[in-house]
Amino acid sequence: FNRKYDLYVSDFAFIKNNFKIIIELDEPYSFSSKEPLHYDDSKRNNFFLDNGYFIIRFCEDQVIFEKNLCIKTIESLIQTVETGKLEYLQNFYEKIPKIKRWSKEEAEIMIQQKHREQILQKCIDIAKSSI
Repeated sequence: FNRKYDLYVSDFAFIKNNFKIIIELDEPYSFSSKEPLHYDDSKRNNFFLDNGYFIIRFCEDQVIFEKNLCIKTIESLIQTVETGKLEYLQNFYEKIPKIKRWSKEEAEIMIQQKHREQILQKCIDIAKSSI
């Protein structure tokens, strides 16, 4: 790693030969500390980009409710790089519902509204209904 940055740990990494992808799952705030998160990841992104990684970011809502599309997005990037065929990128991110990057102020509002707790409750309700 290039040591001009602080070191960061990714949520997930895919490494094959010299091809490296960082997969980040962003949430607007910490469950435990209730501190806003991921409203500005530019230093983190620069660290990974400067060290030769592709970066794919999903917010937790996308991963929870559109997991298959998230997987297809990752597969599309891998296929494009491995084959050199750009047609794999045609559907890259196109079908996943877009969620605007939140600001620190918006994350603070989500904390007050208990956004993550509501998402967790939806997941529990979905799991219960499928039993």
